[in-house]
Amino acid sequence: MNSEVAVNFNGERSLKANVNRLCIGVLIYSLLMIMVTIAGVIVRMVVIEVRGKGGFSDAAFNEIESAMMTSGIEYIVAVSLGMLFLILFFRKLGLINKIGCSNKRMDVKNFVEILFVFMSVQCVFSISSMAGENVLNKLGFSMLGDLEAATGYSTTISMFLYASIIGPLSEELIFRGFVLRGLEKYGEKLAIVVSAVLFGAFHGNFIQGLFAFVVGLVLAYATMEYSMKWAMALHIINNCIFGDVLGYAFSHFSDSTQEIIWYIIQGIFLVGASVIIIRNRIDIKAYIRGNRCKGYRQVFSSFGMILFLSVMFMTAMLGIERI
Repeated sequence: MNSEVAVNFNGERSLKANVNRLCIGVLIYSLLMIMVTIAGVIVRMVVIEVRGKGGFSDAAFNEIESAMMTSGIEYIVAVSLGMLFLILFFRKLGLINKIGCSNKRMDVKNFVEILFVFMSVQCVFSISSMAGENVLNKLGFSMLGDLEAATGYSTTISMFLYASIIGPLSEELIFRGFVLRGLEKYGEKLAIVVSAVLFGAFHGNFIQGLFAFVVGLVLAYATMEYSMKWAMALHIINNCIFGDVLGYAFSHFSDSTQEIIWYIIQGIFLVGASVIIIRNRIDIKAYIRGNRCKGYRQVFSSFGMILFLSVMFMTAMLGIERI
């Protein structure tokens, strides 16, 4: 009995240590992105000053703000530096070789079913964003800026490359690669849930964070059951096709027409996902029951997790403005 207690104790310590390292690594990655963005602002201010446009005028600041909202250069540089850091930071955990692990073979039927469930979450995002904004408006606040940033499409090549390809690939490597595989040995379900929590919080936005958490569950499941390449494919389809490509195509229509088209698309995915879930409800229940595990208390009481969630919570609060 003493040996069993010792094993459990050692397992808890190992879990906490891994969670701490994973959370702190992702937090430093987030801070690196912020630092590079700030550096980008400084560089643009210097360039404007050198051009003689008056670096501290309102017009100059508007130019910088517009450039930062539309350019993806700073984000691409930040992701490149951040990924290099994470590879070095996590090298001792031996996660690099686990990232490309494959399990079952993906077929067209399973991919389409997962895609429908994945895309149906857009309905949750739309409803929750409108409800959240209405509640905040009644209290005298708004998060419309965050919502517009989350739903807008790219207007430059650099932002398109970042938002549609580089961003999704890097996020999959981090959350379905390093985080998911780093926690896999403690239980499949725990790894899926915790990676989704970190993925949601990482966005630093209450509404988008909720959306990211739910899709994070789907992406983690796809990675665990099949391979991370399928999670990458789903993520790119969402950001590229349903984010940038269709967003640009529909921008030529009136706002009311755009809303109708998006509601129809979301409705198709929601109905399809509902049918898929109902038809597979027995298998889904069996999967959930068969992958129960402990360890959540150790995970969410760890210093790294508390620190990461606290910083992301404060970041999300900054996105709420007084009307």
